[in-house]
Amino acid sequence: MSYPTALEDMLGQDKLAVRGGIRVTLGSGTYGFWNGTGDLVYGGVTYRQNSLISVRKPAMALGSQAVPITIEMTESRDFGITPDVLAAIENEDYKNRPLVILDFYFGDNTRDLIHVEPLYEGFIDYIDHVRGAKEAKLVVHVQTKALDNHRDGYRSASNADQQLVSPGDRFFEHAGMVRNETFKVTFPR
Repeated sequence: MSYPTALEDMLGQDKLAVRGGIRVTLGSGTYGFWNGTGDLVYGGVTYRQNSLISVRKPAMALGSQAVPITIEMTESRDFGITPDVLAAIENEDYKNRPLVILDFYFGDNTRDLIHVEPLYEGFIDYIDHVRGAKEAKLVVHVQTKALDNHRDGYRSASNADQQLVSPGDRFFEHAGMVRNETFKVTFPR
């Protein structure tokens, strides 16, 4: 990972403010939410202040393992978020729509946006409507893009793909030729 020089300098001096955000693209448009104050415009998307959304920290995994996450939004009548408002998500086209979790890095003294780092990219799988005795909430189940690495019938990386990323790298040179190989090993008695 490489960060801008200004960010690296501030990281060493503890002169940063970090805020989290979510960008989701639904059938009706792209929406952004963040845990800062006021509205933030970045990349053509207006991120609205929202303290009602919580993201369950994803489990860490090595390699290309698919790690799903859940995002919850609880009702809050103080903010006009009633169970009926939460149920309106069903009017949206959300299945397999992209969702990105971001970190926004601000200068602690200047409050200028220095850098935006995507932390997690995935697709909305399904949404549960949970009604408790005292509150209602949405639980959004998000699958990572890495899920496609493990699906049969989906395109796999090829040597040509790898050459676009790193010319001269021969890692995938024989990937298209051998999908599964079985060895019979016998041990002497």
